[in-house]
Amino acid sequence: TCLDTKDLDDIPEMLFPIRRFGLPVVQYTAREVVSGLQFLAYADERALCYASLFAELLLEHFGRCGVELKDCRFQSDNGSEFIGSWQAKHDSAFTRTVEAVEGLSHHTIPPGAHTWQSDVETVHRLIEDEFYEVETFRSRHEFLQKAAAYNLWFNVARKNSHKQNKTPWEVAHEREPKISPRIAMWQPVYLDELLAARLPRDSVRGLDSQPKRGYHV
Repeated sequence: TCLDTKDLDDIPEMLFPIRRFGLPVVQYTAREVVSGLQFLAYADERALCYASLFAELLLEHFGRCGVELKDCRFQSDNGSEFIGSWQAKHDSAFTRTVEAVEGLSHHTIPPGAHTWQSDVETVHRLIEDEFYEVETFRSRHEFLQKAAAYNLWFNVARKNSHKQNKTPWEVAHEREPKISPRIAMWQPVYLDELLAARLPRDSVRGLDSQPKRGYHV
């Protein structure tokens, strides 16, 4: 499964709704390379905490759908949202989240080897052409609803000419019939809102209640 992020504020058609309705600026994407199944989430910035939460949600979803993750891997580039600081001496929170699952590993591509991420880069181009440039959005709620509809259509109805004209779900089902069809029914989320909801209320209030040394990351 390849993971990457996509800027939305460099798409001309998205500039007005982003500014007018506070739509997210960054798309978090995961794509299973054999079937082509796509999974989306959104946030207002690239951050290790959001990528880690995205990985956690994906792993929970895969587990509920009966996916066997032994000898599988998550692949990403070397962005700070996945590896933390390039000077870090220990695994990032994202890597620890992934590798907490027995048999699952996190691999990063060689620096500059963007072709290693061609599967996820392909869907980034497709979603821009098929979704962001043609849809209209009037609220954050409507945006998330339409993103969910697009993602479902992509997984269960959009045929891929490079995969014998089959949909991602058809490929996944033929490969492993025991996997639940719910695997294709992923619901995109706002990672920043979900993370804020998970934080203890006192700690969130404390960020603004008194001055602190250093800086909040």
